[in-house]
Amino acid sequence: MPRNTDPAKALLTALALPPAGMNVFLQAASAQAQIVKAVMRYQIEALGFLKHRMEQDLRLVDNLVESGGRGDSLEVVSDFVEIAASEYAGEAEKVARMSSKLASEAALQMKKTTASAIEDVAARTVA
Repeated sequence: MPRNTDPAKALLTALALPPAGMNVFLQAASAQAQIVKAVMRYQIEALGFLKHRMEQDLRLVDNLVESGGRGDSLEVVSDFVEIAASEYAGEAEKVARMSSKLASEAALQMKKTTASAIEDVAARTVA
């Protein structure tokens, strides 16, 4: 196999799939890759947010220790809860935006795949 050959196309050639079969196979592989990328994006976002929240939890403990029972512990906890609730709402918004974008990308990919499949069928019908 030459060095510059696409491994997926080389495999399809070795399997002797017709061109329409190659296209479907490549489109399925592309769809799977997009799903993996989407899952990884969600994981990166979730882990980044959790790291930030854990750091804030540590800061809360430090602030409570520093308050030393002076009566401002309630204020420290209240501020923490208020900020945490706001950040969770913001993170939910980010996830909703990501989901919307990924759904839009998936719909566009499906549209392209369908158009390509229709062209393949039309080409075989004419030939």
